[in-house]
Amino acid sequence: AEPSDPSDPSDPSMEALTKGLTFGARAFEGAQLRRNLERCRPQNVHMKDVPGIVLASYPEAAKMRGERGKQKVTNMLSACFAQGLWTFGPATTPVNQEVLPAFQFIISEMAKLEALNPKRVGIITTLAHACEDCQQVQAREILRIFGDLTAQNETFDEQLKYSLQRQKEAALNRFISENHKNCDLDHMQVQPHQQRAHLFSGYVNFIGQDFGLDGMEAARSDRYLQQVKHELKKVKTLTKPWLLASLKQEMSVAEWLQTLLAVSWTSMI
Repeated sequence: AEPSDPSDPSDPSMEALTKGLTFGARAFEGAQLRRNLERCRPQNVHMKDVPGIVLASYPEAAKMRGERGKQKVTNMLSACFAQGLWTFGPATTPVNQEVLPAFQFIISEMAKLEALNPKRVGIITTLAHACEDCQQVQAREILRIFGDLTAQNETFDEQLKYSLQRQKEAALNRFISENHKNCDLDHMQVQPHQQRAHLFSGYVNFIGQDFGLDGMEAARSDRYLQQVKHELKKVKTLTKPWLLASLKQEMSVAEWLQTLLAVSWTSMI
């Protein structure tokens, strides 16, 4: 962060301590976490184990279905463990070369925890509900969870940059809400390229490299990307410099530091 105005030394609050601070250029370089296939290869679980791991932590998943009701969520998660996400093609495609080892690593790590461990329950629940959405959302959640689980293995500099991902995504989602009013309507009311999941991909493809967002490969492989690009053109005054400036203005150093402190405190108790 870079200072612009001095803070009032008599006010010890986080807002006062960070008054005038803004994020510097390095905050937007991005933290592309290394996804080593060998490191992620599961040692303790197989495809047939996935339903049991899921149901032991989140029994409600037994009744859940995805792909507009066509597939059981447990079957979808098993298939993902074996070959990645089918929308993106075979396991050898660039996206599945990230998603497949990441998902296998996640399930392998969850299998090491007790079934009702809060961390395992939270992650399994998130993965199950992601299956009720499109595979673009599933890919994003898998890579996000993988990043959260492995960020501690990165350099301190990379960890700090990665810790900004959630705030960057929140700023972008607020922008999407403000400029695409119908983005949260279902597929019966709007076209897929007008929905949040695919609009998000479009914006990540547009400014992800310059804003330091993860998930570039998945965004580039969104099957509605070309239609989304036309949708983005409907936003008045939309240029890359303007959008980047708008999003950076939404980010708070105080909020970031409070989040870091909360995470540190949680890991200690």
